[in-house]
Amino acid sequence: MLVDYTAFSSATHWWVAERVLDSECRLTKDEELQERLHRAARILPFLFQTLNSFYLVTRVIPLQWAPQQKLSVQDGGTNNIVINMKISPEHYQTLRITLALVSDIYSFSNAIIKIGKSKLNGLKSPTVQLFDNANQFRDVRNFFTHFDVVLLEPDKHGITGPVLTNCGIEYTNTAKGGLHLILSGDKLYFTWHRKVNEVNIGKKAFDGIFISAMNVYSEIISHKLHATQYPSPDSIYPI
Repeated sequence: MLVDYTAFSSATHWWVAERVLDSECRLTKDEELQERLHRAARILPFLFQTLNSFYLVTRVIPLQWAPQQKLSVQDGGTNNIVINMKISPEHYQTLRITLALVSDIYSFSNAIIKIGKSKLNGLKSPTVQLFDNANQFRDVRNFFTHFDVVLLEPDKHGITGPVLTNCGIEYTNTAKGGLHLILSGDKLYFTWHRKVNEVNIGKKAFDGIFISAMNVYSEIISHKLHATQYPSPDSIYPI
């Protein structure tokens, strides 16, 4: 089940109201609390709109992105590039949308944390969890976003000197600015900031994002002011 935008927006409104109004429904004198919670509340429904889309696209991730392979390549040259992405156009489209949306989730959760500072109370911990789970894909997101820079500036992003990778590429002593992008099974191997990186992008790799999103949702619908019967947290984003 996806999160209903209208109902969640209403829940966010009452969650904030419960924290900025006193027992006689007067605004608290803590103006910073009011300002920060109201700003965070503007982002939360859009965050869950993004999570809804992210959930839908991750449901069509294939059982395995690409054939399992391990290259046997020695690279001792200068500014060499190895790209091996055995993936259909449809699956590549799914992959790029997935990484774009996880980038948005990272950005929105980060903004909520920074805007809220110490004012988020029970919302801070699950939002930090959401941020941390999305942050696991930060390097690969940045790699694709700035792929042109990677290709044009191999001295800043490639491998120089001896490195043995887990994808079967061995950079030797004479290697300079070596770049690679390899998809094998459910793992992406890539060079970024002169380091070899690998990340699991299989369907289950994104489960932590949905678990932490359920916890954010649970906190928001917990308001007692004008309490409403919402779908239970464990009914959204089944994994």
